[in-house]
Amino acid sequence: MNELIELRLDKLNLSLKYITDICSNPSAKDNLSYGAGRRILVIKENYIFINKIAYPQRSAPLNPEEGVVLNLHLNSLYFHLSGLLDNLAWAVILESSIFSPFNEHNGRDRRRVGLFKDEFLGKIQNVKNGILYKELQSKLDWHHQLTDIRDPLAHRIPLYVTPAILTEEQGEKYRQLINQFHECMVREDFNGAEKALDQQQTLGTYGGLFVNVENGDWQKYPITSQIENDLENFIEIGNAVVQFLNPQRTNKC
Repeated sequence: MNELIELRLDKLNLSLKYITDICSNPSAKDNLSYGAGRRILVIKENYIFINKIAYPQRSAPLNPEEGVVLNLHLNSLYFHLSGLLDNLAWAVILESSIFSPFNEHNGRDRRRVGLFKDEFLGKIQNVKNGILYKELQSKLDWHHQLTDIRDPLAHRIPLYVTPAILTEEQGEKYRQLINQFHECMVREDFNGAEKALDQQQTLGTYGGLFVNVENGDWQKYPITSQIENDLENFIEIGNAVVQFLNPQRTNKC
């Protein structure tokens, strides 16, 4: 586990708390404190739990309980990571008044909110030496990939960590055990069914992958490096937002 990421998340949260105190707009304060602040705490715990189970050196396949916990934290992390970007966008728009007029309760105006939306990028391009604009421009490709991960999770099919990778021989054994399980259940041989499941769960090796299913296409991602890359990119964006809202604060997280 990359402990530096945990430390940087903690530092970013402290910086956002500082910015919250100096912001004048109540809704901007809410998005920074109750939105971004709380989400960072959740994401940090997600990251810790994921690494407890899906550590890079692991070879044993995931058991069902581990799979449930891992999928819960993985989906939570990406759900809140996307929400964090929106919280930061709201804070910038409300505190800096780059959109004027802007009514946060108006549906049309709410749809204008987004760090990577063209209108937002255009408004901040020449504000405060383009400090936030330049950071976001450098993250456009990353944001496209994050959207590819997040959108199916939010609207269609959740992310899924593969419990094991099987050889061809192990795959055949897996299918035999499934058939054996069903046969035992038909005979109400519950002990036999349980033994078949236990054997099934020992097959293969843990591959360190999660998948995203979209239109029948399975996209595979290495869980450790993908999450760490995504968190590092978010932290850099968060740091740029801190500097945008308070140019005197230049120490990066």
